[in-house]
Amino acid sequence: EMGTARGAGAAAVRELEVGGLTFDAAFDSGNCARVERLGEHEFGIWTAPDCVGTSCETNNRTWFHFSVSHATAGRVLTFVVHNMNSQNRLFKHGMRPVWRALPSRPQWERVLHPVVAAGTKAEDNFTIRFRHTIESSETHFFALCYPQPYAETCSRLAHLDALFGLPPASAEIMPPSRLGGGDTAGECDALPRTPQKCEGVEEETRKGGGVGVLTAADGLVEEASVRCASHGLPCRRPPGVYYMRE
Repeated sequence: EMGTARGAGAAAVRELEVGGLTFDAAFDSGNCARVERLGEHEFGIWTAPDCVGTSCETNNRTWFHFSVSHATAGRVLTFVVHNMNSQNRLFKHGMRPVWRALPSRPQWERVLHPVVAAGTKAEDNFTIRFRHTIESSETHFFALCYPQPYAETCSRLAHLDALFGLPPASAEIMPPSRLGGGDTAGECDALPRTPQKCEGVEEETRKGGGVGVLTAADGLVEEASVRCASHGLPCRRPPGVYYMRE
């Protein structure tokens, strides 16, 4: 039993039923071109190349991001990801994919069980095998590592602009169809691309060797709430301020 993404060069299955489960990757940053049932609780996942079906298609085939629905709590599912570039060194040193369940567990976490990598670069048959115990009947998401979707990236950039009182950046409109076709892709359709210099940041860096920047940013968070409101943004602590230090 198997299923593939529809359309030539498609990278994302959409609500595909395989073995009593529903697989989906038709959302921002999703990548799962094919699903095949390999056993009672084991499923094969095939990735698609980056930018597949476009003039920008590459040979990079490492990223995967998909969801699984209708699995019962307590069931242990095993996934074997195919069509990947060889990433043996990453998994040799303990890298594990991430997962989350919506809506109860929105924070990404590493899967608990070790990953088994197989195949070689020379034979272009690299695969990884990992398993996960389903904790609830909610939809579970799995990805190679912590996703940075387009909409979330826009939100982080907008918060930083407001934090430092920068003028709105020039934007390029990007249709959701170029972002995987999911509904969430259209939540933010403008990507700021004009770099802006933040006055005072360099001085704070010299004072604290980088630590001063975080301290200064921390003190500006509350002030940024007013600026966020003026831009129509949520008045909350920007989740990306400490992203590189978490």
